[in-house]
Amino acid sequence: MAFGFPPSYEIEIDLLGDRQAARDAVVYAFEVLEWNYQTTDPDRFRATVPFGASSWGETFSVSLEVGTVALRSVCRSPLPAFDWGKNKQNVERFLVHFSQKEMRQLKTGSSEPAYLDEAGNTPLERVLSQESEKS
Repeated sequence: MAFGFPPSYEIEIDLLGDRQAARDAVVYAFEVLEWNYQTTDPDRFRATVPFGASSWGETFSVSLEVGTVALRSVCRSPLPAFDWGKNKQNVERFLVHFSQKEMRQLKTGSSEPAYLDEAGNTPLERVLSQESEKS
């Protein structure tokens, strides 16, 4: 149970595959959960979680970074001081579907490791490239 104004829950996890696989998994999870969503840029998503018996609804956001995904659920109503665990439950429900899709994509071999950038460079290769450009 979170306490705050408004209550929220956030977590950051490591990605197993590449960003495109993660984007596909995000969309898949939103569609399975039937949460209305929009993409604010290719790596940022925002969804509305419908209200129910225990809440007025929440805003759910996903942010993809190199190798990680940040998830955040926030109560939409300005009144509650407690969320009774609803925000954490939203994150956990999302992760079940996201992880299933991500694992399926890894098993089929359709994704690159998350630490590679769009050009296929490792973090070390990116640093070395930046250093050589400076000299």
